[in-house]
Amino acid sequence: MSFLGAIGYIMGGSGLKELLSTCYASGSLDRMLGGHAYARSIRAHMLVHSALGSLIIGETELTADEESAVTATIDAWSADTLSYVNLVNDKAVQSGTTKFYRKMQEIEQRGATAALWIHYYKLVTIIKNFIMAERMSNWDLHLDCVAKMLPFFHASGHFPYAKSAQLYLQDAVNLQSFMSEEEARKFKEGYFTVRRSKKLWCGVWTDMCIEQTYTREMKSRGGLTGGRGVKPSVLQKWTETTPALSSICQEVENFSQINTTTSEQHVEMRHFRRTRDISDFNKLLDWFKTHPPFPVMNELMSIWSGVVGDKTVTCHKAEFYGNIGQKSMVGKNFQEISLKRSTKIVSF
Repeated sequence: MSFLGAIGYIMGGSGLKELLSTCYASGSLDRMLGGHAYARSIRAHMLVHSALGSLIIGETELTADEESAVTATIDAWSADTLSYVNLVNDKAVQSGTTKFYRKMQEIEQRGATAALWIHYYKLVTIIKNFIMAERMSNWDLHLDCVAKMLPFFHASGHFPYAKSAQLYLQDAVNLQSFMSEEEARKFKEGYFTVRRSKKLWCGVWTDMCIEQTYTREMKSRGGLTGGRGVKPSVLQKWTETTPALSSICQEVENFSQINTTTSEQHVEMRHFRRTRDISDFNKLLDWFKTHPPFPVMNELMSIWSGVVGDKTVTCHKAEFYGNIGQKSMVGKNFQEISLKRSTKIVSF
């Protein structure tokens, strides 16, 4: 959520808010771009990410074999028959992917405005990889995403996260000094997320799991906030008896053959949701046709209003200035670090 808020700050005034207003009510956009309306914010950023990717690949000169490989990959994904091994070893897919990244680099050199939107594309890619790392319990990808987020916490002025995430990353890399070798191995192999089934894409963040279990029970009927009170004696009794009562409830459900899980794993795969996604995706593409995100111009411009920023506007160099802020912490103790808001980037 903090990283989503960082993206909202960096892209403030660039035209992103007006772009999303074609699909969402304008009154909800401030919370979405601030990272608070998490589900809507994730969906919105992914739709824009897809639209930008479509524009980039539209400029990429692919051969007939590469186009066929991309189409076959999409069809295999839709049919749930995609093999990661075949995908990695497919030379046509590798070649097309290389051309795509080269085209991104080429577009980034067109000027400050194009660089800002390519920057945004990369930021949303970090979000998608972070979610994938948690869902699939990929420890190395998780750490890689956290490391890539750090400069943008500095650049957007999210200093508590900039400091704490740096400390977390250092401790996570040096797990052996906190755990035994066997515990560290299991943790890295997927035990850092919570799973309720053996499905590939079902890893859950630990804080989300706590919200869905203990916190949910606290706030439901019979919970602490549902009439019991929060006196120390009540807290102790409730905390100590909850694990045992949860086991009893589970056994009662098993005995009664009651299954409280839903039949569909992902809301996003329902027909109505997919139809709406396609409709909103086309709206974003139409908006980009009249407000091109990759113009050839040196100045930094809001693609919505046409306002050109002066040299003080540095949002297209967020990673550069974020790295400077991150380096200022090197060699200091945690309590000695003092980050100033005057060092963060200036957006529109």
